[in-house]
Amino acid sequence: MDWARDDSAPMTELPRPVLEFLQQQLVRTQSPAYLLADNEGKLVEWGGPLDEYGIPEPRHGVDMVEHVSVLQGFIPLTDDAQHLPRVETETGLVADLSLFRSGRGTWVVFVNATREFEQERQLQQSRNVLSLLEDRGRPPGASTPVRASFVADLLAALGIGVLEPVESERFRVIGHAPPWLARIWPEARTGSGPFTPQDRSPFLHDFLVEARSCWFAGEAERRSGIWTEIDDAGREWHLEAVARTLGERSLLTIADVGRPYHEKLALLQEAREQALGHQQLLKEIEKKDVLLHCIVHDLRTPMVSAHAALQLLAAETLPDAAQRTLAVGRSELERQDLLIRSILDVFAADLQQLEELAEDHEPVNIVACTREVVEGFMPAFQLRNVGLTLDVGEADEWGVHAERTRLMRVVANLLDNALRHSSPGTAVCVDVRPGEDAVTVGVEDEGPGVPTQLAPRLFDRFSQAGGKTGEAGLGLHFCRIAVEGWGGVIGQENRPRRGSRFWFRLKRGAARMGPSEPRPEES
Repeated sequence: MDWARDDSAPMTELPRPVLEFLQQQLVRTQSPAYLLADNEGKLVEWGGPLDEYGIPEPRHGVDMVEHVSVLQGFIPLTDDAQHLPRVETETGLVADLSLFRSGRGTWVVFVNATREFEQERQLQQSRNVLSLLEDRGRPPGASTPVRASFVADLLAALGIGVLEPVESERFRVIGHAPPWLARIWPEARTGSGPFTPQDRSPFLHDFLVEARSCWFAGEAERRSGIWTEIDDAGREWHLEAVARTLGERSLLTIADVGRPYHEKLALLQEAREQALGHQQLLKEIEKKDVLLHCIVHDLRTPMVSAHAALQLLAAETLPDAAQRTLAVGRSELERQDLLIRSILDVFAADLQQLEELAEDHEPVNIVACTREVVEGFMPAFQLRNVGLTLDVGEADEWGVHAERTRLMRVVANLLDNALRHSSPGTAVCVDVRPGEDAVTVGVEDEGPGVPTQLAPRLFDRFSQAGGKTGEAGLGLHFCRIAVEGWGGVIGQENRPRRGSRFWFRLKRGAARMGPSEPRPEES
């Protein structure tokens, strides 16, 4: 396609270099920033140079209106979109605010409009100066000319219509009427006499209440915001009215803002698409990170146990030949551990499995899975001089909704987490307890416990004590998405004296039976 000639090509079909250029221009000249509030109006995400707009330190979970008071009554947003033009911020910048909804909540986009605001103010000052010059040159007692006013004609050439109230409900056009004004209000043609524009426009009818209040109070101006009118030919016009007080004169200016309006809409749409693409990319990266972590655990967990067993064996009195053979085995294990990371990309095809956590599975024996994982960790715990016990009561089998391999990985992650936070001489206890409709697995340790500030995001991706990334954050994050994918819940609480208890609860397998099939205890 010849992009240089096809004027009908929509923004979304422009070549990537053009879109990137427009994005860079927007970022360079208008400093876009955003806030995201959930359905309760609480701030959950933000980005961009918000400090330029007087929001230096956004806080997660607070009401958005605490950061931007002008949003009072708009958040949470009930309409599809809102536009708040020319909002003055605490830093002195003037911003255009655009609000729109998505599945995640209400977005508020800031765009620096200081330059446009200054241009409008300079234009207004020029109008005032020309008006004063015109008044000074008029003979004493001469009436204000209705036609051929240089200032009004200049504004008409710029697409701005100037109206002056002459009666309680009627207005006359000052100078020449812009062509678009006569298309919407044919009676506004120059020389046709006073007319009532509010009769054709309910929006303007309501704004005139504000306009009269502005004129009565002697305010410099009061803006209507952008609204849409449709002429007799069915064409839409995007307009903005401003009530102005110039000396003793009351004026109403109406401007056609269609071009900047559509430009802003295009930029907002582009920003929205960029944001959605960014979120999708983050989601893909997150899935890949979790997958790589799972593969590492699958490959390394049995190796850790084997390595610990060999270390215990090395402490025994063995013949020299046996010691040499043992050293070879330990060396090979260490070399294999280094090679694991270089082959992870071979398993990229397994990425889709992360999206299938909630699919149907046959009931899994959670007692047998937990026992197998605990037995595999025994040598590692013995090497660290940390006690490890399993308490399953008198039961040998409880079926739960889960997938066996991932269920064992969840238990292994919790045990590995407990071991890394346990000191020599302490103990870790694993217990499996049934409920009426679910089974709960708990892992208790005697470590330092979880800091209070970390607890709310403990199961988030890369969450770890001290704010560093690592296996603990991904391991607990995987536990959460796996357990919740099976319809279960997972949590943590600090023990009364010392240590933590991590637990997860899954539905019992008997709950999977259809309505016509009796439960085992009813058979």
